[in-house]
Amino acid sequence: TIVDFKRHSYLDVMNGASRTDFEGKIVLIGYAAKMDPTSDTYTIPNLSGKASASEVVACATQTLLDGKNMRPLSWFMTVAMGLPLMLIVSLVAGYAKPIQASLICLVAIALYYATVVGLYRSDWYADFAVVPALGIVTAVNAGAANAWLSLRARQRVVDLFGRYVPRAIVNQLVQRSDLQSLTLGGVNRNVTVLFADIRGFTSFSRDLEPEAVVKNLNSLLEIMVNCTFENEGTLDKFIGDAILVLFNAPLDQSDHVERAIRTAIQIQAKLEGHFSGLKVGIGVHCGEAIVGNIGTLKRMEYTAIGNTVNIASRLCDTAKPGEVIVSQTVLEAIRTRKTDHEFNIESIAKVQVKGFETPLEIARVVR
Repeated sequence: TIVDFKRHSYLDVMNGASRTDFEGKIVLIGYAAKMDPTSDTYTIPNLSGKASASEVVACATQTLLDGKNMRPLSWFMTVAMGLPLMLIVSLVAGYAKPIQASLICLVAIALYYATVVGLYRSDWYADFAVVPALGIVTAVNAGAANAWLSLRARQRVVDLFGRYVPRAIVNQLVQRSDLQSLTLGGVNRNVTVLFADIRGFTSFSRDLEPEAVVKNLNSLLEIMVNCTFENEGTLDKFIGDAILVLFNAPLDQSDHVERAIRTAIQIQAKLEGHFSGLKVGIGVHCGEAIVGNIGTLKRMEYTAIGNTVNIASRLCDTAKPGEVIVSQTVLEAIRTRKTDHEFNIESIAKVQVKGFETPLEIARVVR
């Protein structure tokens, strides 16, 4: 370093310095930077503080004598170091979560700089700016591409699942971390099930052209689905000219019983005076059911199965055209929640339904 160079004051030399101190050596004549604060000073790597011109020349001369000139890396080595960096940051930014990707990319760039510093101390001059800049640009582009693809995938989910569930619910579902993948299986949930069946549609459509049949059916179903989505119900499936609707699934709804009754009332109100002249019978029941993805890995559907669904179907069969029939369980639920004053409900005698030995207590919702 610069402090290892021997220094002799000019006065000592004039007074007769030893000849051995200068023989066979390169002698530089100058003065230290602190002797003349107004002179030009320089910053050099191996000296803390400022260096004078003579000290800079001394360092340069020693470098030439030692043959330790800085050598630039070949383009092949530069590419060999840069490509892995850009590959790593692009893959990480493209697949990892934003915070994780940022940390890993910073570590990768720091390791590159550590390698470059090590090469510099071994007399190799590697790129300090272009390769890291390209790595950062690559990471940003990969992250932006990943975000765009994720947004498109989420939009496809919303568009597809939004045909079954109100979009507000779908947007909440896709934000849940536990819905990263769809798997077979179900959970036991307390749900309210609504069945609505178009009465007399088979005989009505017997003499119609196929186009007219589809037009009438779609018009009726559209009204029922719109009423369902207005109350944030989940359209489970179409069953011919009937629909199965779930409430309190897949998201929790504390007032799911009331939502189901309101949906039934709205359906009946909006179907009055329909150009087809057809009416709908509706059955509503609440209770435990298994809700989840049923089927196979190649073909599955989100649905509910269990006795609660069967009872709702039987109540729908009992309902007359334009009628809404609810179970005693539904009636007790709204009485417990003290919301029965919202609806006009008339009790009906027990009825025997297919598949159940014990008669069911039912009630009629009067609009």
